[in-house]
Amino acid sequence: MGHHDDDTISALRRCKFVYMSRYKNFDQKLYSSDKASLNKVLMYVTENPPAQDKNVTSVEEVIANLPTPDEWMQEGYYPVALADYSPEVVADIYKGLEPAQLPALVNAHLHSTFLSHYPDGILLLSPFPDKLNALHHPARELAHRIASCPLNNPIPEPCPPNLRICTPCKKPAAIASPDRLEETTKSFTLGTIPHPFVTIELTNKDDISLMNDPEKTLLRYIRRKSVRDPWIKEVTKDPYMTSELGSPRRVSKIKELVVPKLGSKFLSIWSTDKEGFKDIEWTLGFVPPTIAELKLQLRPTEEKQKKKLHNAMTAAVLGKKNIIGVVEAWHDGDTEVWKFVNAWRERRILERAQWTYEEKKFGHGLDKGER
Repeated sequence: MGHHDDDTISALRRCKFVYMSRYKNFDQKLYSSDKASLNKVLMYVTENPPAQDKNVTSVEEVIANLPTPDEWMQEGYYPVALADYSPEVVADIYKGLEPAQLPALVNAHLHSTFLSHYPDGILLLSPFPDKLNALHHPARELAHRIASCPLNNPIPEPCPPNLRICTPCKKPAAIASPDRLEETTKSFTLGTIPHPFVTIELTNKDDISLMNDPEKTLLRYIRRKSVRDPWIKEVTKDPYMTSELGSPRRVSKIKELVVPKLGSKFLSIWSTDKEGFKDIEWTLGFVPPTIAELKLQLRPTEEKQKKKLHNAMTAAVLGKKNIIGVVEAWHDGDTEVWKFVNAWRERRILERAQWTYEEKKFGHGLDKGER
């Protein structure tokens, strides 16, 4: 229930420990250990008769009776990022809460904590907004879902157990639609990367269409008139960037933002016209409300633009493979970013599938469709 770069959360995420440890005043709820230290304790418990005393009910009691307990287990301060929803705590803080309401309360606290980390709200990356409105529509819906105050909160006012003083959400977070990337830690960014074929088809100013005109005409058009890598040039434009800055450096910068280094405070979710936004709950850590639950009426996309986007996205099926290959070769920067994000999304999906497979052994933390 803390920020993503919190020291405790980062340590648990890395799973790299150098000794067995617990947290002060956190009872027996969480231990961490490297393999060697854990094996040492387990071997002592199983081989030392006094450790098997029926009156001993925990590893802590075993270690406490050792001559030098500090050498076996370290004790750290209570981590502010961990929230305790044990029955005793819930009964004390959230009086009258039904057991069945606890998941909704935890989800609401996770959502509100997330919003508190981004005081400037949500940034919806929207280059060429008039031309790519249909492309950005799924991201716009997701932005409103994330920016809304938590719904279905059984007890709206009380704060999370680890944060006794907080400001309950009263109005949705702000949503901005910049046409270029803003590397800020005060906003959460959503970005959709189109295939260069889609970008050209939707943004070209001429009457020519990559879907209908003869192939020879299109080849001349792509090489002579189309701007190379228009998407990455648009989203990385900056007063301090010179026109000589090439695509490789721009591509490298976008990759760093899509997959930030450990400890980076810039967070975002990226998708493409191929992948879409999947496993949002897995990425965010909470379940945002649906558009139907929010009863939102977003501005609809023009049917003509929706049809044009659909045709461009299915161009390969419609027999435009040769033209697509030429477009990818000519716009290698836009193509590289598009392929990179697709690969990253597929990797995340595989990670989720592997986690689901492992969790099936325990039967917890899965929805009905995953069991």
